[in-house]
Amino acid sequence: MKSGSCSLSGVFLLLMLIPGFCRAQAPDEFSAFRAAYPGHSIITEINEKSVSFELLSSETIRIREKDYNSKYILTGNASLYSASKEYFNPRAGMESFRAYTRVPQGKGFRDYPAKDLVKGTEIDDGLFYDDTYTYSFNFPAVAGGTRLITESETVMDDPYFPVIFNFGDAIPTHKSRLTLTFPPSVKISYRMYGIDTSMVQFTSEKKGKQMIYRWEATQTPALTSDEFSPGIRYYIPHVLIHISEIHSKDRIEPVMGTIADLFKWHKTNVGRLRTETDPAIRTLSDSLTAQLRHDEEKAEAIFRWVQQYIRYIAIEDGDNSFIPREAGTVLKNRYGDCKDKSNLLKAMLGSAGLNAGLGWIGTRDLPYRYSDFPSIANDNHMICIWWKEPDKPVFLDGTTQYHNIGQIPAFIQGKECLAETAGHEFQLLEVPVESADLNIIQDSLFLSFRQGRLTGSGTMRVTGENKAQFTGLFKRAEKSRYNELMMRIKPFASNKFIASDISTTESTSSSQPFMLAYHLDLPDYAVKHGDNIYLNMHTERILQNYRVKNKRLTPFMNESCFSRKSTVILEIPEDMEVVSLPENSSFQHPDFGFKIQYHKEGSRILMVSEITVNLLLIEGGTLAEFDEMIDNLKKAYLNSIVLNKI
Repeated sequence: MKSGSCSLSGVFLLLMLIPGFCRAQAPDEFSAFRAAYPGHSIITEINEKSVSFELLSSETIRIREKDYNSKYILTGNASLYSASKEYFNPRAGMESFRAYTRVPQGKGFRDYPAKDLVKGTEIDDGLFYDDTYTYSFNFPAVAGGTRLITESETVMDDPYFPVIFNFGDAIPTHKSRLTLTFPPSVKISYRMYGIDTSMVQFTSEKKGKQMIYRWEATQTPALTSDEFSPGIRYYIPHVLIHISEIHSKDRIEPVMGTIADLFKWHKTNVGRLRTETDPAIRTLSDSLTAQLRHDEEKAEAIFRWVQQYIRYIAIEDGDNSFIPREAGTVLKNRYGDCKDKSNLLKAMLGSAGLNAGLGWIGTRDLPYRYSDFPSIANDNHMICIWWKEPDKPVFLDGTTQYHNIGQIPAFIQGKECLAETAGHEFQLLEVPVESADLNIIQDSLFLSFRQGRLTGSGTMRVTGENKAQFTGLFKRAEKSRYNELMMRIKPFASNKFIASDISTTESTSSSQPFMLAYHLDLPDYAVKHGDNIYLNMHTERILQNYRVKNKRLTPFMNESCFSRKSTVILEIPEDMEVVSLPENSSFQHPDFGFKIQYHKEGSRILMVSEITVNLLLIEGGTLAEFDEMIDNLKKAYLNSIVLNKI
C-alpha cells in the first residue's frame, strides 16, 4: 500500500488543504503543520479506513478492512510518543500488520520498523465485546518531523458486527477518510453520531458493479472533554455502519437492519444454553423461597443472594464475550460477569415459578438507542428482567451489591433495554430515571467555638443511589480509612478540615436510610479581624469544582439526579453578637436550582440550603442556564456571617 520510501510531493498535496499554505511558499512541511496546529506536539496527519463487503454466496459475505494511520510529530521532545498500542476485533483474522517510523532523509524518507512487537489481550469490565486483542510496540527514532505509521489488513466473515470509524481524536486530525465498497445486492444502513457531524462530507458513486460510499473530514480540531463530560462517543464525530439485508434472485436475507434482527441475533447466541434447570439451582432456589409466600419476597431473596454470593469477575474470551455461561456453572464457580449473573438470576427466578428474561442494555457511557439505530454496538451490559406482571417489568442488575430490588443503578437509568419476554419475544423498554427526591443526602451540622477553636458534630442521612454507593464504600473499608472516605463523599470547603469519630448505622430494611455520624475540627477556618469574626457557613460546597467554561462543547453528565440538603447551626458565643447575616439567595429552573436561607433563632444562627439537579444529561440551551446557576451558586458560597465581640 505504501512503499518504504517516497517523494515529498504527495505530502505537499495534503498541505494545500491548510489555509494560508500555497505553492509559492517554501516546501517546509514541518513549519506548515506547526503553523496550522499551534500548541500541539503531535497530530494525526492521515487516518484512513477502506472496507469492502465481498459477497461470496447468497448468504456468505466477507468483510475486508484496510487501515492506514500516520501521526506527525511537531516537537523535538517526542520520546513519550514511542510506546504505542493498536486494538483489533477478535473475530477478525489478521492478514498483515506493520508499524514503523518514517524519518526524513535528504529528499526522501526512510522507514524504521517498530520494535518489541507483542500481541496481547485486554478486558474491560462489563462489556460484551471486550476480548479485543492488541499489538503493543515501540516506534524507534521518534523526533520532530517524523511520522509514526501503522498499517493493517483484517478479514472477517461475520456480517453482524458493525463498522465504526471516528473522524477525530484527542489530538487534531488533518485528514480522515472512510471508503466503503459493496455490491448493490448488499444493503447497508448507517448513522452518524457526535456533536458536530457537519464536518464530515458524504459522497457516493457506482463504479462498475460496485457501490462506493465515502465519508471524509479535514482539519478536525482536537476533541477534548470538559469536566463532568459523558463518554467520548457522545461528542466525537463517528459513523456506525451495518449490513441490513442481502438480496439474491429469490430471497431477501435480513442481517442487522431492525430491532427484531438484533434480538434474533442475541437469541441465537443465548439459544445455545441449556433450557433445563440445573438440580443445584432448583435446590438453592427452593431453600431461599420455601418459607416465603409472596412473589416479591421470593424475587428479593434470590436477587439479594446473587448480589452477595456471586462475585463479579469479568473473564471474556471467545463466545463468552457475548454469551452467558451456563447458570449451573456460574453457581458452582461462585463468580461471573454481568451476563453470567443475569442468566443465573433468570434460572433461579424461573425455578421459583417467576417469569424472568434477559435484558440487553447499554450503559450511559454510550449515546446509542435501539429505536434510533439497531446495532450490536448499542449494548455493553446485561441485566435480568423479572416480569412481576405482563406489563410490569422489574429491572435486576446482579452486578450491584447494595441496590434494593426495584432500585435501578444510575449507570443504566434513562437507557433503552431490549427485554426478553415469555414465548421468546421481546419488548423495547425505557428504563426509568429516578428523580432527585428519591436520592437525597441530608446533612445536619452543629458548630460551636470551644476555647477559641471551631468544632462541629454532624449527621448524614442518605437515600437512593448514594445510599447504595456509601454503603458499599464503608462496608469494604477499614475504619482507619473512614476519614479518607469522608473527603470523597463530602466536598469540604477546606482541606484542613479533620473528620473523626466517624460511625455508620446500617439499614435493616430497604426503606431505611444509610446513616453516618461524625465530628469535625475546622482549624483556621473562622477569620478574626479586630473584634470581628467572619465565618462562612458553607462548610461543604457542592459543584464547587465545576468550572463554567465559555463555549463548552460537551454536555454535562450527572452521575444521578440528586437533592443535597444541608442545615448548619452555629451556637453564638456568649461574648459575641451578630453584626450581619448574608442575604438569602436562590436560583430556580424546572430541572435544577438552589435555595440558601439564613436566620437567627435565639442564640443560634441557622443556614438552610438545598441544591437539586433533576437531569442526568444537560445539553443544548439548558446547559447555558445550568452554567448560570453554577455561577450564582459560587457567588453565594462566598458569603459569610459577621460576629462582633460584645
